[in-house]
Amino acid sequence: MIGLLNLVIFSIFFEAKMINAFLFGLNVVIGALLMGSVLTVTSAIAYKAAKGSALNNILSIPLLIPIVVLLLSSSNQLMQNVQFKDFIHLEIYENETFPVIVEVKAQGDIVKAIDSEGHERKVNLFGEAAIGKQYQAEAKYNGSDQRLDVHIIKPHSWQQNGVWTKVALSGVLLIGIVILGWLIFPYFWYSN
Repeated sequence: MIGLLNLVIFSIFFEAKMINAFLFGLNVVIGALLMGSVLTVTSAIAYKAAKGSALNNILSIPLLIPIVVLLLSSSNQLMQNVQFKDFIHLEIYENETFPVIVEVKAQGDIVKAIDSEGHERKVNLFGEAAIGKQYQAEAKYNGSDQRLDVHIIKPHSWQQNGVWTKVALSGVLLIGIVILGWLIFPYFWYSN
């Protein structure tokens, strides 16, 4: 619950650009449940061993580090890592190269590019580009002719390779730890 609340607050106060909001939310929920279940199992073992919080820390830290690395890796892939610029205030970036996501559009012999925010500009296009497709490009604003020089780098697609696998692995770990707790606790609880 706290993880989802943090996600909503983060999205309100900061402009969170998630590639797949459902998968990111699922990652947050599974991650919170996974860390909670690991800490529950280790604290129950520490309680039964009568060693207090020292044993809990010793048991939980080696288990939590790979989980946190896995969750951070999948979350990082689901967030937009590159800050792409839009076409609003191009004068600020005059004679500077900046990354953009563009969709190429042609009207007669005039080539236009649309940025990720929907702003449209006339461009000098360099590189191969098909009409109507999105591309990652480097743009440079040329103040003399009021046009952008857009160099196409590659077709634009969000990289979700391995994210489903990482989230599924987190889910499998969660199920495994819950089953482990259900199998081990009755043995610990009823023994003297």
